Amino acid sequence: MFLWDFVADKVMGQIVDWIYSKLLEFLGEFFGMMGSMGADLFDYDFVRAIIELFRLFGWALFVSGMVVTVFEIAVEYHIEIPTKLPFDDADLCIIVGNALDNAIDGTKDIEGAKKIEISMGFKQGNFLLKVKNTFNPELIKFDNNGKRLRTSKTDKSNHGMGIGLIEETALKYNGLMEITMNENIFCLSVLLYQN
Repeated sequence: MFLWDFVADKVMGQIVDWIYSKLLEFLGEFFGMMGSMGADLFDYDFVRAIIELFRLFGWALFVSGMVVTVFEIAVEYHIEIPTKLPFDDADLCIIVGNALDNAIDGTKDIEGAKKIEISMGFKQGNFLLKVKNTFNPELIKFDNNGKRLRTSKTDKSNHGMGIGLIEETALKYNGLMEITMNENIFCLSVLLYQN
């Protein structure tokens, strides 16, 4: 069995390397051709859509690769959003950035399987983000009222604001934020309504 595992790993590694090199070769040729066609090419909507697709695809690969490599966390995502949303980009960054930061933070130090699931959608003017992650329920701390999560980090003056910022931003769009915890799955859901 050991020999088969060794051979399979080598073969899969070579296949992945080949696919990666072909993808880079294609992208190099594609953007080289686009660069030589002149600035008029960028006036076409389909060209801008292709560039936006590659930009989003690149960021998704980068973030997934970093999370998987650094923290050995499995990441699954399902994203169906248009390139332009009717919400302020800074507000979306506050929500998505803090949600992902919290998911990585809650998952990275647990024992066993580590997983983050991200789903993002936009339908009928509503934006929905759902981030689920494995976590250790024993590490969850609440404030004195038992209603608000508290940071587990020692530097409390620079941490522990993310959930509050997410909730505040959701309320700006008459939306809501909900947290549920079941066994070892933490789920953050955010809904924004188009004004």
